[in-house]
Amino acid sequence: MSIKVLLRLISFAVLLSVSAFAVDGVVLINQATVMGAGGFPYHITQPGSYKLSGNLVVTTSADAIEVDADNVTLDLNGFTINDPAGIAVDNVVNGFFVFHPGFMLMNGQVIGLAGIQIFGATTIRNVSVTVSTGFGISLGGIASITDCTVVSTSPDTTQNGIDLPDGGLVSGNTVTGFNTGISGNDIHVTNNFLFKNNVGLFGGGVSGFGSNTFSGNGTAVANNAGTSMKNNVCGNQSVC
Repeated sequence: MSIKVLLRLISFAVLLSVSAFAVDGVVLINQATVMGAGGFPYHITQPGSYKLSGNLVVTTSADAIEVDADNVTLDLNGFTINDPAGIAVDNVVNGFFVFHPGFMLMNGQVIGLAGIQIFGATTIRNVSVTVSTGFGISLGGIASITDCTVVSTSPDTTQNGIDLPDGGLVSGNTVTGFNTGISGNDIHVTNNFLFKNNVGLFGGGVSGFGSNTFSGNGTAVANNAGTSMKNNVCGNQSVC
């Protein structure tokens, strides 16, 4: 091997190392590091902080990211995870598949057939989710979803935009184009904009909803969805 080729290999190895780890210990993820780790899905197996340093485009039928550790924070850092072909897991199409508590996702975009499915206490903040046929954000475990935009591009979808069956906080989100905009049990629903869903808010045991705007939904609020805390804007739908 020539000295020139050896130097190039060493330089390439250094670049991979720099791209994988930031100075502050945050693990950086981009298309190159995913492919270098064996391709999709990218497995997170240790607690800690992770950050995208570029867009991810999934080109196979696999999860984009699978989290196999508790207490993981993933900052999308303004980048996008895009899976135009769809990602199949147990006949559910989604961009993330997580069974561990303490997961936080923030600051970016997820695009695919369906969005984000997580089982375990979860916080999602400032994430845009665009789906074509499936659910938007489905979380098991007490969760918090704030300042997100969740959009279905399919007008006849039968899926939910945000679904929290085990309770939590849903605040400051925009949800549009779903069968049900927000659904759940024991959820606190405030300051959301629910637009052109078949049903805006649906659920048994919603702890309360207030200061939400319902516009263009077939039904604003259905199925005993908790107590109105007032200041909801519902157009001509007086149920709020």
